[in-house]
Amino acid sequence: MKRLTVIGGGPGGYTAAFAAARAGMEVTLVEAAHLGGTCLNSGCIPTKTLKASAEALETALRLAEFGITCDGTPHVDPAAVLARKEKVVDILRGGLEKACTRLKVRLCVGHGKVLDARHVEVTMADGGVEVVENDALILATGSRVAELPGLAFDHSHILSSDDALQLDRVPQRLVIVGGGVIGCEMAFIYRAFGAQVTVVEGQNRLLPMPSMDADVSTLLQREMKKRRISCELGRTLKDVRVEDGVVRATLTASPFVDKPTPAQQKEVPVEADMVLVTVGRCPATEGLGLTEAGIETDRRGWVVVDDALKTSLPDVYAIGDLLGPSRVMLAHVAAMEGLCVVEGLCGKPRAMRYDAVPSGVFTSPEVGSVGLSEQQAREQGLDVRCVTFQMRELGKAQAMGELPGFFKLVAAADSGAGGAYRGRPCLRPGGGSRPGGGQRPDPGAGGPYHPCPSHAGRGAVRGRAAGAGGVESRMHWLLLLLAICSEIVATSALRETQGFTRLLPSLLCIGGYALAFYLLSVVVKYVPVGIAYALWSGIGVVIVSLVGWFFFHQKLDLPAMIGLGLIIAGVAVMHLFSKSMEL
Repeated sequence: MKRLTVIGGGPGGYTAAFAAARAGMEVTLVEAAHLGGTCLNSGCIPTKTLKASAEALETALRLAEFGITCDGTPHVDPAAVLARKEKVVDILRGGLEKACTRLKVRLCVGHGKVLDARHVEVTMADGGVEVVENDALILATGSRVAELPGLAFDHSHILSSDDALQLDRVPQRLVIVGGGVIGCEMAFIYRAFGAQVTVVEGQNRLLPMPSMDADVSTLLQREMKKRRISCELGRTLKDVRVEDGVVRATLTASPFVDKPTPAQQKEVPVEADMVLVTVGRCPATEGLGLTEAGIETDRRGWVVVDDALKTSLPDVYAIGDLLGPSRVMLAHVAAMEGLCVVEGLCGKPRAMRYDAVPSGVFTSPEVGSVGLSEQQAREQGLDVRCVTFQMRELGKAQAMGELPGFFKLVAAADSGAGGAYRGRPCLRPGGGSRPGGGQRPDPGAGGPYHPCPSHAGRGAVRGRAAGAGGVESRMHWLLLLLAICSEIVATSALRETQGFTRLLPSLLCIGGYALAFYLLSVVVKYVPVGIAYALWSGIGVVIVSLVGWFFFHQKLDLPAMIGLGLIIAGVAVMHLFSKSMEL
């Protein structure tokens, strides 16, 4: 039996451990704190729990719009919100622990250190030390929040994203340094709770990453303005200090902007009760023994792996955030990387793909994306077409009062006629492994328990597609033609059944009608039922009449022929002019 050790109990680590256990391996899972990693304990789940409370409050304040009246003004109870968040996390954490027991995964609560490819030293919480032997090792220790020079966390006034999930009070004035995924999500949450929020971003737009469409950034900035969230783009803070319980700083031009405007260059004093720093992540490798064991890292400390996720040390693999931004730092990506490693250990290697990873940003509105952004596609030299649909044009959006947002499709221009419209985009909402990312779907191997279900993002959605609708739509019309032919055969045989007293014509009649109705039932899944039935019955009437004329010598008079001509004309009008025929 192959022995596998996994260091790190986050989405990547526990997914790999559970999959290996189901494959019959002897698995040891080493976790220094709590199962679930950043996603469950200080990222995805806590953030979305706070967001749910914020959305509930916003909805309560809008009840009059929906014709609902209530006495009093709803307000946030920070302690109750925090207690609810902790309850949710505890429930899901307990589920993972039970899954370990059920799958006979040995859980070691302690700090793991790589001694060599075959041995891991575990320092337990009680100070005891144990050396675990293994045939293969997976490193999945993840990442931690990064600090900025001059903005060291004091966890009281200068906060990390972890601290923001533990606040038992809402600050009156909150400055968020960093307008990325985490910063934008926290801005909407704390504004909903009643804080005066200012977002300071060093780049000239929110969500300043190539994978995020610029139109999404514009939308979020507009929605922040509606909520009176101040956005300071191309700006940064300097001379940050805490005096008498107040954070004081100077707002100035960012070094990341080549040509700052006069407004960006103007220095403005800023005061806040708290400053939240959300500027990225760094590898969680302290005490892991990478250098001593001979495991290669890059200059920033991220572990270097090949396409099979192997490190420089044989039989040692690394997955998840530990690989850094050169891969994709999302929870569902870590889970899939873990599955790829385990499948390789089972003799069924498969390559990890990063070209179509869905991601989500849980702002208001939420953002979901997959594939290349318009900017990325054009930078790669692709000739693309873009189609945008505003959510306010949807009836349900109007009914729900959820009007902001759009759907943007980025498609290859040479994907065929009408490719952008007839293509089949692979758009799926999804995830991230930190506060600001979304939750991951259950990986293909499926665990018995998973605390991070996928969330349907709503609001701004973009993606790309290739034109693939033509073949599928022709298949529907082919099935309809077969249904018509079956009905014609059945109806023609009906006369020969002699009141179903003759066996062969009776079987032909019954079988033909059965096949016709079955094929028609498939067609109406894709073609409007009125259109399908009109074509089925109209064409059938014409051809059956012709069969009766030529084979049964049932002559048609002039009014009958005129009527059949009108049926044919009706079919032609639908085919040539009706948009309902376009699938």
